[in-house]
Parts: sequence; C-alpha cells; structure tokens
Amino acid sequence: MKLIIKKGKSLPDKQIKKWNKTRIEDWGENKPLSIKNRKKYANDIFFILYNKDNEVLSSGRIRLIKIKFLGKSYEIFGSADLISEIKGKGYGKKVKRAQIKYGKQKKKTMIGFCSNKNVPFYKKCGLKVERRLAKRFVYPDPRAYKDTDPNCIYINGKDNLMKQILAHPKEKVKIPISRW
Repeated sequence: MKLIIKKGKSLPDKQIKKWNKTRIEDWGENKPLSIKNRKKYANDIFFILYNKDNEVLSSGRIRLIKIKFLGKSYEIFGSADLISEIKGKGYGKKVKRAQIKYGKQKKKTMIGFCSNKNVPFYKKCGLKVERRLAKRFVYPDPRAYKDTDPNCIYINGKDNLMKQILAHPKEKVKIPISRW
C-alpha cells in the first residue's frame, strides 16, 4: 500500500471519476466534481491510499478555510469526504491518521463533522469528539446547506481554537462557505 498526498488540481481524471462514483453511492451526492472544472477542489489536499495494483482503497480531503469566532479570524483545516472502497479493513483509518499527522505537522486546528454512528471510528483514529457541537457552526445562508451530522471531530492546533470554542458555549462559529 502507498499513501499519496496531492492537491485537487493535480488529481488524475480516473481518480476523480472513481471518487464521484463512490460519493454518489455512499452519500447520494448530486454535485460531482467536474473533471473539466476543478476550481472548487483545486487547492484541497487529497489523501489517497492505493493498493499494490494502484487501485484506490480509501481517500479523504482537507481544505484550508478561514472561519470567524469571537470577532477573530482563524485559518483551519476543514476535514471532509473520507471514503473507503472496502469497509472494515482499516483503510479509512490509515487515511484519517495521515490527515491528523499532516494537521499536527502544520500546527493547524482540523475540524470536521460526523454522524453518531461514526463517532467510535473517529475516536479510534485519534480525533477528539464533541457531541452536538456542529449546530454552533453557522453558514452564510442557512437555507443553502443544513449539516445533518451533529458531532464535531477535531484536533486542536497552535491557535487553540477548539479550547476557545468550548470555553464559550453560547457563541457561534462563522463559516464563510456553505460546505467544505
């Protein structure tokens, strides 16, 4: 197995097609990444685990995002779209742990959201989980996107953003985009 880390603009067409197919099957995603227009994901950092035959086993991505909390801007990694072609073999865990390692090396806070059923998986990967915290993250147009995953998964970076968020339970976190 080998793990490759690359920006979205560098992904091969074959990888994008496979990623789109799995997103549609797993999540019913209706807005696949366009092979011709990679703008939305161009600077996202993809983590892709391949087998010895160069077939994708698992992939995930993180996106650098500026969010606001208590009037201050923070640059974080937004974690998203962890997909494993075969479940229960530890492939997703390898990808997630690589993302965590990357985030720690860059000293960035990394935040994602997950459903209740996925909490044990993310804890095993080494992420901290705050249940029902996702509702405090607000989007520019709340009608455009409603995140149904109630839990926040994270690693704290050098900025200690998550400590700040947890210390101020009534304050909202402003996210400048509808979905990362």
